[in-house]
Amino acid sequence: RLGAFTGDVPTKFLYFGTELGEFAPRLPPQMENVATPMGAYQEYRLVEKDCPLPYLELISSTPRIFGNGPQDYYSPPIKVERFDATLGPSLIVNNFPKIVANLDVVPGELLTDPSEGFWQGARFAGPKKMAILRHGVVVGVRQRSGRSEREIIPPEVVRRDPKLDVRDAWVAIDLGSSSTVVAIGTGGPPEFLRIGAATSASLPADFETPSELTLIDLARVMNAWQERVILPLTEWADVLVGHDAKTERLASPEGPARALRARATVCDFGENCARLEAGLALAAVGLAEPGHPIALVRPAVPTLDSEGISPDDPFDPLELFAYYLGLHANARQRGLFMRYAVGMPTGWPLARRQQVLYQLRRGIFRSLPAGMVEFDDLETLSIIDAGPNVLSFAAYGFRLFDFVPRGEPIPFVAIDAGATETSVLCGYYRAGTPNEVGAGRDRVVEHTQPLVLHGLGGESLLREIAYRAYAMSAAAMRAQNIPFSPGPGEAPLAGMEDLIVDSLEAQANTRLFKDTLRSLLESPRPSPLPDTLNLFARDTSVAEVAVLIDRSALAEYLRVRIDAGAQAIHQAIVSGFQQITRAEAPYATMRVMLAGRLAMNAQLQTRLEAHLPPGVRIHKFREPDGTNLSAPTAKLATALGILELRYRPLAPTAVQDDRPSFGYRVGRAKQGVLFTVLDAASGYDAWRELGPCTRPEVAVLYALLRGATDGVAATDPSVGQIICDLGYDAVGYRVYLRAVKPTEVDLAVGPPGGRPPDHATIWRLDLTTAVATQLGA
Repeated sequence: RLGAFTGDVPTKFLYFGTELGEFAPRLPPQMENVATPMGAYQEYRLVEKDCPLPYLELISSTPRIFGNGPQDYYSPPIKVERFDATLGPSLIVNNFPKIVANLDVVPGELLTDPSEGFWQGARFAGPKKMAILRHGVVVGVRQRSGRSEREIIPPEVVRRDPKLDVRDAWVAIDLGSSSTVVAIGTGGPPEFLRIGAATSASLPADFETPSELTLIDLARVMNAWQERVILPLTEWADVLVGHDAKTERLASPEGPARALRARATVCDFGENCARLEAGLALAAVGLAEPGHPIALVRPAVPTLDSEGISPDDPFDPLELFAYYLGLHANARQRGLFMRYAVGMPTGWPLARRQQVLYQLRRGIFRSLPAGMVEFDDLETLSIIDAGPNVLSFAAYGFRLFDFVPRGEPIPFVAIDAGATETSVLCGYYRAGTPNEVGAGRDRVVEHTQPLVLHGLGGESLLREIAYRAYAMSAAAMRAQNIPFSPGPGEAPLAGMEDLIVDSLEAQANTRLFKDTLRSLLESPRPSPLPDTLNLFARDTSVAEVAVLIDRSALAEYLRVRIDAGAQAIHQAIVSGFQQITRAEAPYATMRVMLAGRLAMNAQLQTRLEAHLPPGVRIHKFREPDGTNLSAPTAKLATALGILELRYRPLAPTAVQDDRPSFGYRVGRAKQGVLFTVLDAASGYDAWRELGPCTRPEVAVLYALLRGATDGVAATDPSVGQIICDLGYDAVGYRVYLRAVKPTEVDLAVGPPGGRPPDHATIWRLDLTTAVATQLGA
């Protein structure tokens, strides 16, 4: 089939070559075009056996068009488009994943496979370019016309119900301020996803997707986003997400182009949510149109209803980011996933967590085939809050550091020193009771509410030293009107109040300063700092500004801040165990797990060891390198912990204890003195063994803490006694005690093993009246 360019002239006869003369074959025209646009081309069918010229010579010959009147002319060479094979799997692919998310195309072998096929309700975008073959050799490339979003699915493609490919699995999403991890777990080894990566992973850290997106052509993105709710055709050429966004932002050269890319990048999703909640201005701009930013507004309230998503809803970068998370997870070759557990920074308030879940739900919903699930169907599409990130991190840390509770519970501290905050979780890791084990929970974590140190994070500290570096060059910044966006609580510099703003330019300048100073926080070796930076002025122009950065002063500031942070972490440990035990933290047996973005700085562990008593064991997540490729990063460990809490027999139990401290020593007589079993350090609700039951009546001794010591005589007037009649059936068992109120103790008997059975009979001992009462009697 040949397409001869004719313009608007209807040709009647076609001869090939100016030297063929009357021997050239005459080809009848076809009624309609197949390979070329109508109007500009006239198509003919060529039968090769009737043509005296070889095919490859024919396509390079110059035809002469004969017609009536003034349209007679010599035309350019004929454009030939030929396909050697009939339409089949080798010529059918779905390019939608490639066009939108730079993912692998869906090949025709899968689309035409009767056991696989193409999901009903999904989007199809066939090849825009197809090879022209001559006996298997490419002799040209054909560019197809028409819009991809209006592609017609070839009849050879098999239709398939997408619900058949829903996987019984959980997708863990650890949404961080700096990076995000997506892991798919089915109970076995998980699969980590890289969002927007053109290369394969070489280190575990490569699975940490940067939490950012770069807008290349914002107008085209907005049009595609609003044109179609489900599977919008936001092309990868117009928006970059994750790894490609960061690569583009930091690409060379480091001149004005890098500043423009920083301005067109949206990141800090959690901070953006807080800014919008506070009513602050926020905007986004595309790299292609730097002079046309759009204002961002608060997304819809987190209310699920049957209306779902409207094309008129506000543009939300976090929803767009979630759309790409969903596209990567719900790829045709991988299957569909309906259950998502989302981890977020521990210190985010409940309202923000609910709002973020709603935004993620909207984005993931957009990535599913149309009609597969209703927007308000919570059972089909489940997106839940995975709880505090520090708890998920601890859940996997137990496995990684081989914490196995044998007998006594293990006191632990999990420290997640992340990008914007540090959270501290204190608790005990113990074996489950028989009832808990029967319910599939052979390990239990009893923990306090996490204590969050806001502002003590890697990105937060980088922002602080960036502000101080900006202040060091205040004269140059003032002279060239360079704005800056400091962190919460920072005071404006004197005389520069008008430059401390939250504009796009100020935020881009902050990001450029942070990128320049990042090595001060994360690299143990000194690295050179520039003498000039390309920064935005208030009029949105880019200027090269001289900067004076005092490395030693910034390093000293970091040292002081990290030391103060280590002190605050120590105080959080003291407060946490005071809540549990009402006494000093059990440093001798304590296991401390340390990880996070800030923990990459070696000073944090050094200063923490200096503030904690000697001998405390600190287990630090070592960022994987060439010597330990199999070890997870702290972010990966948190995602693994989210899956751990979904599949493994681990039952976390929050301890919220506002009872006053237990004020007695309780025990038994041993060699004529009071042998203490319970005191303030024992805490509440923890069973302690009193000793063997050798007679039906058991004597329990007690004394007020003030003035009482372990050496007080059992017959001392300050020592009281309660007789508990257990009966002859108790003889031969062990007697256990636990404090339940400031003046009350429970007593029970059971076999050896550290605690009585759950169904054991309990006596309540009132230490103020010296009366024992059988509960339930």
